[in-house]
Amino acid sequence: MKKLMACLLLLVAAALSGCAGSYYRGVDGSGAFVSTVRPEVAVIPAAGFETVFSGSTLCLAKQGDAFMATIPVQVWYGLSAGTDRQLAVLLAECPAEWNWNVSSHGAEYQKYRLLREMRGADAGSPDLFVYIRPARQDAFSAALGQAAWAEDCLVARYEWLSSANHVKLVVEYREPATAAAEDLVMEPAAVSAFISRAQASFSRERLDSKENVQPGRSISARLPDSSLSAMLGSVVPVILFRGL
Repeated sequence: MKKLMACLLLLVAAALSGCAGSYYRGVDGSGAFVSTVRPEVAVIPAAGFETVFSGSTLCLAKQGDAFMATIPVQVWYGLSAGTDRQLAVLLAECPAEWNWNVSSHGAEYQKYRLLREMRGADAGSPDLFVYIRPARQDAFSAALGQAAWAEDCLVARYEWLSSANHVKLVVEYREPATAAAEDLVMEPAAVSAFISRAQASFSRERLDSKENVQPGRSISARLPDSSLSAMLGSVVPVILFRGL
């Protein structure tokens, strides 16, 4: 069974990256996370952030509310860090017959205390969620090993969907959730100040010139599938409407 699943994952990887030579997704030479196709975007860290690792992987995303059912999705990731702060980026693409679930039902942040929720005003605006994620549930913390924070993460999570919900872009600004921070987040002003720091930590820009993208050095790290899957959310089948 394990051999069969491994073969399936390899086949899906080939299908998802069949035209990998014509586009680039990942951290470029400047430290920005770029995608030259669907969406054509650059996530640029603010001054003071340095690339920790980047790469791509396959992840088994949960299939809606189905028990134990999963769908392989391709994920590109990057982590940058400054002093007591991190910027994590995930770009995840479903197979052709699947879309990312737009419903918040079953979303990771619903398992924790949601400190702030702001829905995007239009298709180009992100949804924002602020909450504390336990360190043991954080895929990036697990990949960092001994370099990981001992504390849980205070997270400002920005989400965009594109290509008819086929591709999801997640940008997370993170700080250690110390005992003092857990007390502070009960104050609306403290949450607003954290969001201001999150908004100042990166810029998201349209990528106008694909030709100038210089791929950065891939510094791969193993992201645990279970926690990465929870961070990404679930997928649902594409519903096609056919005329009679």
